[in-house]
Order: sequence, then structure tokens, then C-alpha cells
Amino acid sequence: MNKAVIATCVFVFLSFLAIDSSFAQSSEDLLFVEIPTVTSAIGREQKQNEVSSSMTVITKQEIQRSGARNIPDLFYRVPGMQVRKIDGHRYYVSIRSPGSLFQGNILVLLDNVVVFNALQGGTNWELLPVTLNEIERIEIIRGPGGVLYSSNAVNGVINIITKKSTDKDNYVAARAGTQGLFSQEVGLGERANDKLSARVYAQHNEDAGFVHKQGDSNVKNFTNSAIVGGKIQYDWSKDTNFVLDAKYLNESAINDGANVNGANIKRPGFQATISAQFQQKVNDNYDYNINLNFMGMSPTDTTSYDSRSSSYTFNTQHNLKYSLLGDHVTSFGLEARWIKISKLPGFEPPADPKQTQRVDSFFLQDEYRPTEKLIFTVGTRITKNTNVTSKTGLLFEPRISAVYLLNELNSLRAIVSRAIKTPSMTDRDLSYTVYPNHVLRGSQTLDPEKNTVYEVGWQGLMLNKRLSMDTSVFYSELKDPIFLSSIYTLNGGTFYEPVINNGSVYSTGVELNAKYKLTDDLMVNSDYTYTNAAPRPNFDEGGGYERNQSLGMSKHQVGLGLSYTKNPWTLDIYVKWISKYIDTQDSQIAGETLKFPSYWKSYLRLAYAFKMPGMRMAERDAEVELIANDLFGANTVESPHRYMREPSIFAGLKIKF
Repeated sequence: MNKAVIATCVFVFLSFLAIDSSFAQSSEDLLFVEIPTVTSAIGREQKQNEVSSSMTVITKQEIQRSGARNIPDLFYRVPGMQVRKIDGHRYYVSIRSPGSLFQGNILVLLDNVVVFNALQGGTNWELLPVTLNEIERIEIIRGPGGVLYSSNAVNGVINIITKKSTDKDNYVAARAGTQGLFSQEVGLGERANDKLSARVYAQHNEDAGFVHKQGDSNVKNFTNSAIVGGKIQYDWSKDTNFVLDAKYLNESAINDGANVNGANIKRPGFQATISAQFQQKVNDNYDYNINLNFMGMSPTDTTSYDSRSSSYTFNTQHNLKYSLLGDHVTSFGLEARWIKISKLPGFEPPADPKQTQRVDSFFLQDEYRPTEKLIFTVGTRITKNTNVTSKTGLLFEPRISAVYLLNELNSLRAIVSRAIKTPSMTDRDLSYTVYPNHVLRGSQTLDPEKNTVYEVGWQGLMLNKRLSMDTSVFYSELKDPIFLSSIYTLNGGTFYEPVINNGSVYSTGVELNAKYKLTDDLMVNSDYTYTNAAPRPNFDEGGGYERNQSLGMSKHQVGLGLSYTKNPWTLDIYVKWISKYIDTQDSQIAGETLKFPSYWKSYLRLAYAFKMPGMRMAERDAEVELIANDLFGANTVESPHRYMREPSIFAGLKIKF
């Protein structure tokens, strides 16, 4: 067993020895951190210490104090996540796997709407139609989420939850600084009466990005975006409500040499979501929800508006509570999704420019509590996906877990689960000329990737409830990985590498997160990630995929942060060291080995809260901030796109009313 895994197991055991009688205190005592209530793990409200998943919750307070400019900036602080900056505004984001521009192994939801690039099967983070000020919290599940969530929740689920329409958090805000940053936004919430409420927000953002790439100068890396959104909620009663939600983002961007052909391209794009959600608690034993969602998008990869897609989704979940040799909560539901691709430029035949995809699934899950301290959860999802030529035609994603509550504030968890990644339309239909002598090609007869994960973890509070810790150790086996083939001409000869859709890649990992309150004003937080992957010997070591899996991740990541509050001042500092990696997949395209040495990330935010003169408002409802990110490590290259990272310094003002 790996030394890091052994060390973590010893650490967890010694931590249990430190548990003393103070943990038997009532949870009514004041905690430095409340045990949050989350919804992503089982689709209904649940205390986080009872969740049978490795989960991180980023609260709105943490978002406000982070100094982040966008959502991916927040993920650097989450153990188990691999995040790299592509240019001034785009990112690689992944969980327990190598990062890529469109990561197809993570399911991302925005207020229960699945947001993804149907062509690539991943997420365009720069096109999410939401602002940081509108996010209530982000719940991140590390590990398979295939029972409750279908379609590619292989390595994790990221659920972005925005403020409710009943949240009367009114504000105007602006930021300006280096790299041409200038943004303005407004958010308004109002309750018309005891039944009807509404909320709207809007933002305009300009960002000149980075000014040069490695070996180049005067690089164009500009983006201009506008976001609008709103929701209306009608409450028939405290247990029954209907929410209508709409969000829209339009972006205009320019990247010099951003695509594989090195061309200067314009990258306009948009994303829109509309959802109608009805939920009702019929009684203490039965509740349900029904959701109708639409998402349309036109992301850009290599040419202007190079794809357009629409998806229509119906899903419902029902929860039934009853007693039978203990307490049960049985959840079941179904999902039907229809995806249409209306434009596929750059794809040569056999791709159909009007291709469609159907995803139909049913899930059943039972949470069983034979005692107050023990929780078993067993479930499976059965899916039929028209992008899969599986022999059975049906995809099964089972999961079994156990949580043992040591006391009110500490719990152990163990999980065995399997999730499935279906081939994207790119995996199936791509036939793209990278260079005149190099073509990337997919396959119409791919089987899905299957990821089985074994995981144990512990979370709790100790040392007089000043120390909060969460630990995870996992082992996974990825079967039948998909890696696109290459056709290239060299010295007059033509060479073909077949699509890889077999073999296995084994991964092990350790994830630690800790927060310690030194004084009433000062808190220290830290995180550590170890991730390692190794292929089975039956892979050809020159083939690329297995090397990308084993070398394409930073094995070690160590983060340390400090938060200081002394009204009206707040100070937040976070630094992270990320170990070296090699991007072997893009090395094949580039024709050279792309090595990325170890590097540092840093975030610093200083803020002062005050009362705005001449305005009728609460004390300290205005705040001015000064933020400096990546002050050291300038000219670092984090991704194969080779943009040189630059320090970012900017100031902001937010006024609540």
C-alpha cells in the first residue's frame, strides 16, 4: 500500500484517540462552525456529518472572502480537485483525474439544471450564467454520483445553488483592476406578499486576459460578457412551492492562437437555462419534486460558433419515510433527457450536423437506519443512452455505503460505487484535421468507461470544537478508457493509432481538509491532496492515454490559508503549492513533451466595511476590498495552451441596501 495511504490511516486512528468527552456535549453548544445542511448527496436535506460521500461545501461567506474572480478560482481550495488556468478566463477543472478543457467526468448542475457541452460532454466554465455574488453555496461531491445523478457523474458532482427569490439581499457592486478588469453588477430580491417573491440580477464584465504566451508577445486574450437572471417563487403553503428560473450569458472573446492550428480566432458564445420546479411535502412521510429544464448553448472551441446544442430534461424524485426493523427513507425517480446538436462545423462525415441523443434513466435508493448511530444506503440507477453501443443496451450504476455516527459531531463513512461515462459526440464522430498531416478521429462503436471506487473517510470536530477535519482515502479502477485515435503522415508514410477503449487505469488518493480557530478573530485552514494513477501492463506505453492518466496529474497539492476578522477589517490569505506534471495527450499533438514544473497559487484579500454616508442602511453594509492574486510565480504556464500567468490586482466596492 502507498506510504501516503498508510500515513493517512495512522493519522485518522490517532485522531480518534484524541476524541474526548467534550464531544458528548449537546450540539446546542456554540460551535465555531455549524454543521451545514446539504441537499446534493441524496436529493433532500441532510446534515453533512450524515452524508455518505466525500463532500466539500463552499459557503457564500467563503466565496465573498476568497478573492476569487470566477467559480473555478474557488476550486483551488478543495482537496481532490485538479485546477489549471488556460488563459485569462478559461480553466481546466477535474476531480481525481487529469484536467482537460471539457472535463466529461464531472456532472455540473446550476440550480438543478445540468450544464454541459453536449458535443464534448463537459462544462464550459466561462459560459455559466451566474455571478459569484448570487451564489448561496456550492456543494462538491468527490467520487461517483451515478445513482442520484445520471450521465457522467463519474468522478464527482458540482451543484451550484443560487440565492432564493425570498432572499432580500439587495446590492450593487463593481470591480476594476489589472488585465483590463472592469465589472459592474446588481442584485435585487423582493417579496410581493406572503406567497409571491422574485429576484433578479445582472452583470457586465470585461477582461483583457493575459498579454503573451510562452515564446510569443502581444497575444489577444480578451473577453466581454453580459449575464442576466431571475427567478419567481410562489408558495402555496410552507410545504408547497413553485419556482420559475431563467439565466442567460452572452460572451464575445478573442484568443490569439488558442486553437490547435494556431489561428487568431473570435470566440462568441452563449448559454441559457430555463427551469420550472415544483416541490411539495405532502406529510411527514412523503415528499416529492418535479422539474422541467431547458438548456441551450453555443460554445466555441476552434471557430466562431462552432457548435450549437439544446437539451430538454424532465426529472422527478419521490421520498418515502417508513419504519421496518428500523427507519427507512426510500427514494426513487426518473429522468428523460433529449439533446439536439444543430451545428457541427469542423466535423467531417460521418458526423450528422442534426444529431440527437436520448438519455432515459430510473433510480431507486434506500437509506436504512437500524440504530440511531448507523446508516446504510443502497441504490442503483439504470440508464439507456443512445450514444452507447453496449451489448446489454442498459447501463447499471450501483452504490452501497455506510455511515457510523461516533457521536453528534464525528462520523465514519465507507462507500463502494460504480459510475459510467458515456462516449461524447466528439468521441464517436470526430474527424478533425489538426495539421495537414495529422487527423484526430473517433469511433462509432465505443463502449462506455466504467469507474469503480472504494472509499473510506472520517469527519468531525475536536479540541474543544475549534478543529474541524475531513479525511478521505480512495482506490478506483477505470475500465475501458476512451482515447481518440490519430492518423498522421510522416516521411511519406501514413500511420494509424486505433481508438483505445479497453484495459484499466488504477488510482489511489488521499484528501485532507482542516480548519482551526486559533482565537475568536483568527482561523487557519489547510488542505492536502495526493493522487496517483497507474495503468495495467496491457497498455502500449507509447499509446498516450495511460501516460496521460499516470503523469497528467499533480500528485501532491498543499494549501494553507488564514482568515482574520477584526471589525470593520477582514483579511484573507491563501497559498497553494502544486507539484509538477506532464501533459502527454497534448504532447502528442504538439509533437513535443509538455512538462509543467511545480508552481504556487496565491490569493490575498483585504476589506473594510463601513456605513455609506447619506444612506439609510445598516451599519457596515458597504464594503471596499483590495485583492491581489498570484503575486509570485509570474510567467508560470499551467496548461498546454501556454499562456503566461500574470499577477492580478484589483479593487471592488459592494453596497447592500
